[in-house]
Amino acid sequence: MLNQSTTRTKRVLAGLVAGALGLTLGAPTAEAGGFDMPGIGTRGLGRAGAYGVRTDSPLALHLNPANLARLSGINAELNLHIASLQSCFDRDGTPTRDGAGEVRAQETDTPGNVSDFGNPSDYADIEYPEVCNDAGLFPIPQLGLSFRPHERIGLGVGLIAPNNIGHRTFGAAGGDSIGTYAVPGTPTGRLPVSSRYDVIEANVLLAFIAVGAGVELHPRLRVGATFGYGFASTGFTPAVAPVASQDFARDIIAVVDARDRFVPRIAFSIDAEPVDGLEVMAGFTWTADVKASGDLNLRPVFWGNIDDQVTQPRLPADEGWEDVTFPVNLTAPQTSVISFGTRYAMARPGARTTSDRVAGVPAPTLAEGEVSRPFDPMRDEVFDLELDVVVTLGSRVDTFNVVASPVEGQRLVSGVLTLPAPPPIDLPHNWKTQVMVALGGDVNVLPEVFALRWGLVYESHGVEAGYERLDFTPWQLFGGSFGMTLRIQRFELSLGYMYTHYFTVNNSNERAQVRAPSAAGPGEIINAGRFTASANLLSLGLSYRFQ
Repeated sequence: MLNQSTTRTKRVLAGLVAGALGLTLGAPTAEAGGFDMPGIGTRGLGRAGAYGVRTDSPLALHLNPANLARLSGINAELNLHIASLQSCFDRDGTPTRDGAGEVRAQETDTPGNVSDFGNPSDYADIEYPEVCNDAGLFPIPQLGLSFRPHERIGLGVGLIAPNNIGHRTFGAAGGDSIGTYAVPGTPTGRLPVSSRYDVIEANVLLAFIAVGAGVELHPRLRVGATFGYGFASTGFTPAVAPVASQDFARDIIAVVDARDRFVPRIAFSIDAEPVDGLEVMAGFTWTADVKASGDLNLRPVFWGNIDDQVTQPRLPADEGWEDVTFPVNLTAPQTSVISFGTRYAMARPGARTTSDRVAGVPAPTLAEGEVSRPFDPMRDEVFDLELDVVVTLGSRVDTFNVVASPVEGQRLVSGVLTLPAPPPIDLPHNWKTQVMVALGGDVNVLPEVFALRWGLVYESHGVEAGYERLDFTPWQLFGGSFGMTLRIQRFELSLGYMYTHYFTVNNSNERAQVRAPSAAGPGEIINAGRFTASANLLSLGLSYRFQ
């Protein structure tokens, strides 16, 4: 019996692991693209991401390290985004039939497919309700410190958390109702969510400790580089189908917990001012592949009665149903980012220009108690306008690799005998190059005291048609933002808000490509339906400039 089940079992476990780890491998990375939303820092958020050239704060460490060279003195900055993501999936069809009327789960009532939610026939005429992320608000901190040990050299250090929502929950988050939603007219009044084969709950944390330097080669030319030491922690909970159909009576809950304690990142930039008031920049950010290790725990027959689900094969040594935990190593490619920007600023009459610096005109003498700010857009400019283009090389995110380590003994999971370890798995993800265009600027209403800002952003679709899912949202989007900064001597208090709308994705059964892993090879399509999403981000920033 063991020999007869070996081939099938390998296929089962490969599918289980692949389905469980689909989101886990995709940790956030550089600005823009599917792993991130536009707008780093409170000022950057208020300009909808059009901040790469201006970057008059320690966050130049992340966006444009060359600008560290023109931040005088010692500057400290703390920003906190409060983000809310409303992402929803309205799956076609019912729990037993897809949108085309084809059977996706057994409709006949049998002892083998009875769950705690009743028989499949109880749901034959009930359309899947829309399921939405209900994880609530998510905090995103960014901290930076810069100083200039030499008049032509600037250094920076910071803690950077990419602008991404790291907690998503579809269905109730805990207790007996995890992964379910209310459906009137059903035996229990609830039903396992239609997104369960994609994601039930996800927790993704990625933070970089970064150090960088900027060097002024000429008053009109600066270069810079940043090195980041990243830590990634991922937790993910989906349901996995052990058989070809999607009978939730047989579903297995997979819980993944994995970490990568060293994710290097390197960024370079060059910034130039060819003529007074006109600046341009170019940058490149590379992030190493995520290589995480952790555990995969499989919890059998999560929605049903285990005793009713025990089927062949069985061994004399079997002790019945139990969770199975496999050590796993995960490798996921990350995106690289190329950024370009140009900025025009109207100088305030009498302001010191770059031409003055080139000609050796001395800076104005500071009055007692004043803070030295050679580069100060709030003081020297009436307004500015910036256009940024960010190209995210998403095609690197093609296939994730999963390798499980053996475990001793043999276990029974949903009636299928496991082997000591499943074979290596290649999991396609099918992202593509994504382009973000951001336009924004500041207006200094009260010079050196109060500034208003605004921004607009557009980003192209970043995943091949038919591969859209709820784990990340590299979809076409449009957004708008506004913000303000109040300066009180050495303190600056900033506020920013941005709304982002993701264009609706409609996947027919013919267009949809994502399938549930199963014992019989590729299972049923799981992403046929309508995807919608929007995001709200509110940001508070506090900075202090030392003498």
